Amino acid sequence: MDRHDPKAEGKRLEDALARSLSELATLRAQMRPQVPDSELTIFDGKRMILEDEEFIGHIRENIANGYLAERALLLVIDELCASMRAVHDDYLRERVADFRDLGGFVLRHLREEEKRGPIQ
Repeated sequence: MDRHDPKAEGKRLEDALARSLSELATLRAQMRPQVPDSELTIFDGKRMILEDEEFIGHIRENIANGYLAERALLLVIDELCASMRAVHDDYLRERVADFRDLGGFVLRHLREEEKRGPIQ
């Protein structure tokens, strides 16, 4: 693994999270007139995850260990998904796809800022 500047990668993560949260708020506002409030909770759930200090803390820890923000995010998503698949709770196992989608959502904002090479 190449060493990367943790401060710069942390800033990239924070910027991508801010863009992701802004986009979620916009999407929620656009959908509000079209769907019942009960269906808007998906946006609230995603927002809560993106604001969760434990979730973000694990990503920051990976960044501090020298990973690019993209890889740091994917490692945390992979760990969460593996944990969720391992439990005997159908609801949690079904949420694996939701976490993968959310990871892809943030990843798109990380990758959007510039054209970067392969994720390391």
